[in-house]
Amino acid sequence: MASLAPRLRHVMLLSPDVRSALQFWGPGGLGLGIFGAPTERWATLRLDGKSDDGEDENEGHRLSSSSSSSSAAASPSDLSLPSHPPPPPFPLLAIKHAEGAAQATAGHSPFLAFEVRDLQASVEACLRAGGRLDGAIRHGVARGKGSVAAVVAPGGQMVSLFERGEG
Repeated sequence: MASLAPRLRHVMLLSPDVRSALQFWGPGGLGLGIFGAPTERWATLRLDGKSDDGEDENEGHRLSSSSSSSSAAASPSDLSLPSHPPPPPFPLLAIKHAEGAAQATAGHSPFLAFEVRDLQASVEACLRAGGRLDGAIRHGVARGKGSVAAVVAPGGQMVSLFERGEG
């Protein structure tokens, strides 16, 4: 019997404000496609570069009110995707509402790295969506053939944006 290697299902970020996190990570900011229907307490975004339903990724998805209004702090059993649909065959970025400051504390971990087609446009979109640049954009990285920028998301997570150079 062949054993299966673990497969990444999702990366979860705890955020005090799911709406602003979705604005930063979603179509209006970094540009990740929204998967499913986001609520005030939960949102999932695709990490495979596509929208969930064939829509243009820049078409808006509106947040709906969550039917679950539990105010208890997240426990390890709460840190999984809701049990509505089966998990997709690609990883997700899950954003869960943080109940308190301790849950929302991010620091420099995790550091999420994305390859983008247009670094300048991606940085500008992230800044408009509430992010802030952490240091200067560096050119000539990756053997002189790329550029990189570090952006801090509104929730405090560090985001590396890398544009592959030509050649």
